[in-house]
Amino acid sequence: NEKPLKMRPLNPELVQALKEVLGERGVFENPDEIATHVEDWRGNYKGYSALLLKPSSTNEVAAAVRICAQYNQPITPQGGNTGLVNGGIPYGEVILSLQRMNEIRDIDIHNNRRSRMHS
Repeated sequence: NEKPLKMRPLNPELVQALKEVLGERGVFENPDEIATHVEDWRGNYKGYSALLLKPSSTNEVAAAVRICAQYNQPITPQGGNTGLVNGGIPYGEVILSLQRMNEIRDIDIHNNRRSRMHS
């Protein structure tokens, strides 16, 4: 018999600090909203998380990472959650989804890369 996996409780101050930076559209504690982000699209891997972050700009991503580091809270970044090797599945970490960042604002043609993305 396998023991169920346990999440450490989230610090309420962490959640509040993230809500202040990301707003209500950027912080989710609802298990139904989180459920689509804890399983890969093939159904091979299923993780768990108590908090989903959806920043809408690179500044919000940086702020969320800074706040999580301040509270020693691990994160799992997610691009499109289409990975095939379990890299984007959280196992207790806060999910940092880039789903809302769907618009390229600048392209650095000299270095052939996107330099800023926003929603």
